[in-house]
Amino acid sequence: MKLSSKKAVFFDKDGTLNYSVFWNNKYRAPRKVSETFFYRGLTEQFQILNELDFLIFLVTNQPDISNGDIESINYSEIINHIRKSFDIVEVATCIHSSEKQCLCRKPSPRLLFDLSSRHNIELKNSWMVGDRISDIKAGKLAGCKTILISRELNVFSVYDSKPDYLASSTSDAILKILEERNN
Repeated sequence: MKLSSKKAVFFDKDGTLNYSVFWNNKYRAPRKVSETFFYRGLTEQFQILNELDFLIFLVTNQPDISNGDIESINYSEIINHIRKSFDIVEVATCIHSSEKQCLCRKPSPRLLFDLSSRHNIELKNSWMVGDRISDIKAGKLAGCKTILISRELNVFSVYDSKPDYLASSTSDAILKILEERNN
């Protein structure tokens, strides 16, 4: 007897779940809990997704770990902080820089495939939400529906992998998922 497949929402972390940090004239991932601030309203919206039987995962590239810009202990503390705030099933992290050409770094769908296998997720009924085109490519390659969070509305023409939807915020992305579910 086959278990029924589940649906999921895979979220990127920085710029999607929490604010990126502006430092030295560029944005970077938070490197300690005191720098980690979540976008408003997400706790309640994640609860709605959970009530509708969506499993929630974080899928994130964190090259700052292998580059030595953040210590593993600080990253673990940030992840524990996130888990205390949100009902997340699992966090999948690639710590490699783009130069390493590993198999797990987004835009590779490897982390999504691994999570799908472990949790019996049907990817065609699932979503990848992120603020970078690498998130969208990973979602598309895995067979998920995709939402790009962009603070700029005229971005479609510059990407070679178009998202299914464009959202102005993570809250807006979650509303799109709920709208699609109700249609």
